[in-house]
Amino acid sequence: MPSLVPTVSSPAPDPTIDPSAVGHAVERGELRLDYQPIRDARTDRVATVEALVRWAHPDRGLLLPAAFLPAVAGRAEAARVGRWVLERACADLRRLHDRGHLGLRVAVNVDPEQLDDPAFADTVRGLLRAHDLRPSHLVVELTERAPVLTGERTQQLEALATFGVKIALDDVGSGYASLELLDRLPFHVVKIDGGFVRRLGRAGSADAVVRALVEVADGLDAELVAECVETGDQSARLLTLGVHLQQGWLHGYPVDVDDLDLRPRHAALAPLAERSAPPAGDAERSAAAAQVRRRLAAHPARLGAFEELVAVAARITGQPVAAMTLVDEATQWFLAAEGIEGRPLPRAHALCGPTLAGSGVRDVGDTRQDATTARSPLVVHPPYVRSYAGAAVRTADGHAVGTLCVMGYTAQRLSALQAACLDDLARRAGRLLDGTRDDAPLAGALAYATATAG
Repeated sequence: MPSLVPTVSSPAPDPTIDPSAVGHAVERGELRLDYQPIRDARTDRVATVEALVRWAHPDRGLLLPAAFLPAVAGRAEAARVGRWVLERACADLRRLHDRGHLGLRVAVNVDPEQLDDPAFADTVRGLLRAHDLRPSHLVVELTERAPVLTGERTQQLEALATFGVKIALDDVGSGYASLELLDRLPFHVVKIDGGFVRRLGRAGSADAVVRALVEVADGLDAELVAECVETGDQSARLLTLGVHLQQGWLHGYPVDVDDLDLRPRHAALAPLAERSAPPAGDAERSAAAAQVRRRLAAHPARLGAFEELVAVAARITGQPVAAMTLVDEATQWFLAAEGIEGRPLPRAHALCGPTLAGSGVRDVGDTRQDATTARSPLVVHPPYVRSYAGAAVRTADGHAVGTLCVMGYTAQRLSALQAACLDDLARRAGRLLDGTRDDAPLAGALAYATATAG
């Protein structure tokens, strides 16, 4: 699934997290699971989804595991979180099976310290039986970054494997002696660290490493999965190298179990007539957006004007990210972008969709607290957008076909002047879409806003 290339890093562990608060989060029902599909890039079918825990913190919004799990490492709270994840993942998989996805598996990340519990394997067996799941429906993932597994931990893994649970080694190539682990333990799935995927095709040895891992996986009769696949070029290169199981934004964002769409994308993006009825006016709006795209494809020189608009929007609002988008029934397209590399996004995962239905500027001061944005992958994953403001771009006949928007990495709202200027720029963008240049130069709008703000 196409994505934005993040311009900020993943969150570091938060030293202010109170370990006991993480335990209380389990009791208060503040934890949640999202699921990311692993697709066979040859057929686009999903055989496995990975369960990823999040904490809906009452004050800080949605926290990713890297922000709070390090605070409970080695403590009883970590085991409580791990048990909750296993229970919820099994319950959710049962729901998915009941919906007809009978062969689907769920992968769950397990902290090596959970394996210190001599009853761990028995606990897993009990959960699978309670939810009427086969052992092969569960994949237990361990990261290569974890300490070497010995003693009781190895025994627990072997017991699970004997029972039929699949064992995966994650982040292979990231640090510890993975080849030794693969030789000693019964791994059924090997996951290539995303760093190699990102470096494919560049100077260096990433391609050679992936080729070697293909041979290793074949020798072990194990599945090989590539992580962090974000572009079509990466996916195609992996297929050429022999890696067809792929996970990453290109193939699907982590979403709530109720939002999972496990159909191949050619079915998920079927013609509108084959799906449920769209919102009123959406078909006409999508047709208008398609017409605009065709018109611009025939006159690419016009795109420079949109780049100028976007640059002015970023300057006026002081935001690091600005974009001009077109939105049809399934996809958000970028005509111009500043501060990000714009790639097509599924409409359901974009922030601009609700802007089309309104008038004036839609200003979301904190995306984590707004119901229409809190679960967007752009908010809970890189680039971690924290503020959004946008105005609909309309054609001469009134169709809202896209947006002019700005985004930031801190929670904040626009001033009244900034919002008015953004709305004016969106109207200018609409006239540009219709092939009409404004008589008033954009430099004048920028000078007006700068002088008034001063």
